[in-house]
Amino acid sequence: MDTVKVISDVIGSLVEGELEQLDRSYDITVTEAEYWERIRRKTASFIGECCRLGALYSPGNPLDPEALHAYGLNLGLAYQVKDDLLDFTGATQTVGKPTRHDLRDGVITLPVIHTLTVHPRREELGALIKSRGDYDIGLVLACMQEAGSLAFAEKRAAELITIAKNSLMGAPEHEAKAALLSIADFVLNRVS
Repeated sequence: MDTVKVISDVIGSLVEGELEQLDRSYDITVTEAEYWERIRRKTASFIGECCRLGALYSPGNPLDPEALHAYGLNLGLAYQVKDDLLDFTGATQTVGKPTRHDLRDGVITLPVIHTLTVHPRREELGALIKSRGDYDIGLVLACMQEAGSLAFAEKRAAELITIAKNSLMGAPEHEAKAALLSIADFVLNRVS
């Protein structure tokens, strides 16, 4: 029953995160802290709990369930940041879904938040995003690059992967540990 409650809570959190994202569509006042909370609910809590439950229910598992939860939580955050980046930098053929649609759909992600915080043309960009019109997404992307927003988000993803991997450092050497470290590297380096 404890597991059912955990899964139920995770699903509830995921739904709340999705609903919040919909509710805040085109809202250029979304802060970085609000972004982190949203992706924690939408993605990271699910991955974190799956890792913890996997450890609890795997016979002979040598890895600490709480360390695996920390790993999964940070991996999930990094995965979502990387996914948000790929929406701007990836090609549809390699990503496997249409790119450059999050912003058009009003989803305010970390690179956008950073740009709207630091770029000199932030008011103009904010007005474009709020207009929901057919504007040049290339202009927004150029401003992101000028502001260093893509590099900023990439750096944050790398920091989260480091935290995820470090949460496993106390674990004994094992093929499961090696696989988890490899997954973390894959998330950071993925292009699709």
